[in-house]
Formats: sequence, structure tokens, C-alpha cells
Amino acid sequence: MLKVTLVKSIIAGEPRNVKTAHALGLRKIGQSNIFDDTESIRGMIHKIKHLLNVEEVEDQPRRRRRIIRGQASAAAAPVAEVEAAPKKAKKAKKEETE
Repeated sequence: MLKVTLVKSIIAGEPRNVKTAHALGLRKIGQSNIFDDTESIRGMIHKIKHLLNVEEVEDQPRRRRRIIRGQASAAAAPVAEVEAAPKKAKKAKKEETE
């Protein structure tokens, strides 16, 4: 397993380097992510090695930080209601003016 940490800013970097950092889940300086040691990950790291610090770590559970659409938590409002609310308000305002 590889622990990859962004140590230099990607601001004003080449767009393909910025995209590679984002694909690795790195957006802020000091942000880390853990990956399996595969050829594709090694290639991405190699492309932006001047921006990264890479450490080899023992097997650790990977944290999933991204919320997948459709798997909303119990506390979150359903997506359909959130998207429909502005439309209803706009429609009601339009009917009042007519």
C-alpha cells in the first residue's frame, strides 16, 4: 500500500498535472490518500512526483469519503425534494405576478 501526500501547490500548475492530482483525490496541500500498489497508480504518481511525498505503509483499511448519489444518509433530504423546491418557488412567484 502507498500513502500519497500532496506537498506542493497545484495552483498555476499544468492542467494535466492538476487533473492527475485530483484523480488521486488530492486537492489541498497536506492531504493524503492510501492506494494499492498497482502499475496505474505508480504511473500517476510518477507524472507528478515533484508535487508528492510517497510512503510505503502496511495494509490499512481505505477510507471512503465520497458519497455515492442514490445512497443518501437518513439525515439528508431526498434529492428530488431538494431539486424541486426552487422550481416550485419560482413557479408560484410567476403566478403571483400574472
